[in-house]
Amino acid sequence: MKEKCFNEVKDLVIHPGCDETKRRFTWYNTQKVSGARLQYALKTEYETEGGFTDKNSTIVEGRCEIPYMNKTDLSCKAEIEDLELGTEYVYRVGSCDFFDDNIYSFKTHKVDKKQVFAVISDIHNNMKKTP
Repeated sequence: MKEKCFNEVKDLVIHPGCDETKRRFTWYNTQKVSGARLQYALKTEYETEGGFTDKNSTIVEGRCEIPYMNKTDLSCKAEIEDLELGTEYVYRVGSCDFFDDNIYSFKTHKVDKKQVFAVISDIHNNMKKTP
């Protein structure tokens, strides 16, 4: 009998990829698990078929590492590629053969010739001011 993995997913964040067809995901999980996995599907197919199935969803293998000076959590990461533009997706994260119960969603945007972006910086340095 296969042992059930225990998930303690927290601080899930979605990041843009290098273009609109990609998304990156990071989250923390307990060190009692191994591996990181993300399952996603088109929202319409998820709703039509009553959840995730082998037919309507894709599972992406991610990776985990122990963050510096952290004795309880794993930092987990996964990436989705080849997303359709102007489409809504649902996803969930987890490890081993067990996914967290929470279902999340995101939507890709249609890309036009007029691109708008923002650059945000959070520099913390201790440079001394010179006279």
